[in-house]
Amino acid sequence: MSERLNFDFKVKTLLDAVIVNGNSAVQVEFFERRTFQAIGHTSAGAGTAKVEVQASLDPNEDANTWITIGTMDLVLGTTKVTDGFASDAPWRKIRGKLTNLTGTNATVTLL
Repeated sequence: MSERLNFDFKVKTLLDAVIVNGNSAVQVEFFERRTFQAIGHTSAGAGTAKVEVQASLDPNEDANTWITIGTMDLVLGTTKVTDGFASDAPWRKIRGKLTNLTGTNATVTLL
């Protein structure tokens, strides 16, 4: 007999089909035990993307207090590719950061 686990599961999007390098908006309501998933593809040929999840305990908006808690390097193609990781550490704020995006009409989403 299998048991079904019930979780209050909500997905938040940090980067939504982003086509340029940069930072996402800051998410303030981050608590412990969070998973992250990056998804990307191109419209033709190959490409790359480096996706970072950054966090801070600083309540101020000081850009110098962000640290990278995880990095996902994607090799993009016309079929969607994905990578992810989990974090048990509690943080006050998180954001996504996309760098090294290459490829024809390359897009990346970070959940």
